[in-house]
Amino acid sequence: MFRTFTASDRIDVLRVHDVSKAQAVQRAGRAGREAPGKCYRLYPASHFEKLDNASIPEILRSNLAAALGAAEIRKKEMVLTPIGTTLCRFPLSPDHARVLMVANELGCLEEALTVVAAMSCETVFDLDGSRDDSDMDRVRARFSNSVSDHLTVLNVVQAFKQEKQRSGHHLKEWCVHNCLNYKNLMMVLKTRKQLRETAQECGMQFASCGAQREKVRQALACGLFLNVCEYDRQEDRYRLLVRPGTTLKIHPSSRLCRSRPRHLVFTDLMRTSDLYARDVSIIDYEWVQPVIEEYRRNVKSYV
Repeated sequence: MFRTFTASDRIDVLRVHDVSKAQAVQRAGRAGREAPGKCYRLYPASHFEKLDNASIPEILRSNLAAALGAAEIRKKEMVLTPIGTTLCRFPLSPDHARVLMVANELGCLEEALTVVAAMSCETVFDLDGSRDDSDMDRVRARFSNSVSDHLTVLNVVQAFKQEKQRSGHHLKEWCVHNCLNYKNLMMVLKTRKQLRETAQECGMQFASCGAQREKVRQALACGLFLNVCEYDRQEDRYRLLVRPGTTLKIHPSSRLCRSRPRHLVFTDLMRTSDLYARDVSIIDYEWVQPVIEEYRRNVKSYV
């Protein structure tokens, strides 16, 4: 699985892809590294011959906008707006940084820092295939939020921080018991600390929304407005509001996969047998309508 930037949709998509011949040979070398061993490939030789000789270089599947020089302002009349200046200070993509700016205005920056940090790291859940489904159901029941995968992750990270303060010596055992990934959770806290330092340099206010977590979903909707979808009842799929030709489904791993909310926002897309939205939250269209309408006007005037 690797991340690929699709220029037509202007989004990153996680694609499941076969290994290349070079990767297969390299992995076969692991057999016998410490003792005599053999490698048995679980696919026929005919399939091996169809594999690419080498994997696709990352430079061919990444967003190169930052390397094109477009952000280098050489003319006096071309200056960054105050919003653009703040966005550039965060080590994040503009949409993720925008979530933090909106959260600062809404008074939920503390929660948004955690959510955005988690969005920038690998999943906090332990996806070990040996786990029993009942274990994962138990975890979801404890931490899950009925309207947002992002708030579910927020619950997980907050519980992890509390457990870390209470009994740090048994933190790894706690993660194992709750089907969570200790290493990734520690990375989330490290990333959050870095983002908080940058936010402090920008003069942001570290307010918490407490139980009013609707504000967090509103900040996500406004920052990730390019990822806002509307349900198409006839096709039983979701359509990107800024690009109606792109349709998708909610990933089965989401708590919301069996529901059909009118509007939602997602973190990223994964393409397997279909195009799936991962990490989704239910939103109200009124939250993001002004942003999307302004975007459409700007695109229309540009074209």
